[in-house]
Amino acid sequence: MKALIVDSIGQNPKLSVREIPVPVIKPSEVLIKVMYAGLCGHDLAVMRGLIGKNTNPLLILGHEISGQIMAVGDEVSSHKIGDNVFSTLVTFCGHCEQCSSGNEYRCASRNGIGHGIPGGFAEFVSLPAKSVLKIPEGIDIKYACLLSCPMGVAVRSSQSVARIKRGESVLITGGGGGLGIHLALVANYLGARVIVSTSSPNKVGQIERLGISEVVLINNELPLSEVILAMTEDQGVSIAFDTIGAITFKEVIRSTSLNGRIILLGEIQGSPININLTEMKFREARVFGLTGASIKHIESAIGILQSQKFAPVISGVFRLEDAAEAYKLVQNKEILGRVVFAP
Repeated sequence: MKALIVDSIGQNPKLSVREIPVPVIKPSEVLIKVMYAGLCGHDLAVMRGLIGKNTNPLLILGHEISGQIMAVGDEVSSHKIGDNVFSTLVTFCGHCEQCSSGNEYRCASRNGIGHGIPGGFAEFVSLPAKSVLKIPEGIDIKYACLLSCPMGVAVRSSQSVARIKRGESVLITGGGGGLGIHLALVANYLGARVIVSTSSPNKVGQIERLGISEVVLINNELPLSEVILAMTEDQGVSIAFDTIGAITFKEVIRSTSLNGRIILLGEIQGSPININLTEMKFREARVFGLTGASIKHIESAIGILQSQKFAPVISGVFRLEDAAEAYKLVQNKEILGRVVFAP
């Protein structure tokens, strides 16, 4: 089968498509023909060397997977050949304390799909049956690859962590990115006043056409916090989702109101920053670091999409052979939302 391999990491990683054997499934696994696989910021971070890459030189990235089951292990009764399915983000045991409390993403024996084990940037992938969910009726298989991430992550961030209430003001940095735009759409669905920032002039109109009317274009003229304070009568936003990290985090703090909640979801630069803790202290702000989603969050994401209020944002579908072009488009912020591969 064909698989996308990261031969070398860096700002301009070397990517190649190789022929490798089709995975041999274990009794508890299923073999999936990959139809779509999303290119996540996590994948880009691994390619750039910001997140440690598994020492296995044949590690296959990709944790946003949808496809069709081609074979099932002898112990599998939950799925059958021909089922259209999508993946969770990690493997999990299903019986430890974390799993029993609905936090499968934090399972003590978890393995990241496309990180600890081979992922979906290939024609086929083998996964434990527990980590594979059936695609509900009414959801396109192309969109299903984004149900766990970014949709499940956006739902977890918005509902379980930030606990958005109708009418609250929300700032989202990197609002044109794959996670940022889905955070914006979910927050808007929940009734928040949504303000997104982007550094890409070409994305402003595209975001507005999705129903997000308050878009701030970041430039060198005014700090983001001054714009946000002006837009909120000097109060700041109740909640800030930061998908960028070090580049924007100081401005995010200054944009947040008294008792504000800051949810840190991304780090694209990989460098430390100095923070004036007094700004945090006197705001009585709360900062949450967040990554991933469990099945309950994914199920909530399914419910939101089934409401048909909006669809996931996929702006490019690429072959594995065109991965370098896809990487460049996302890295250069030239494309709105998600890029997906169709192996």
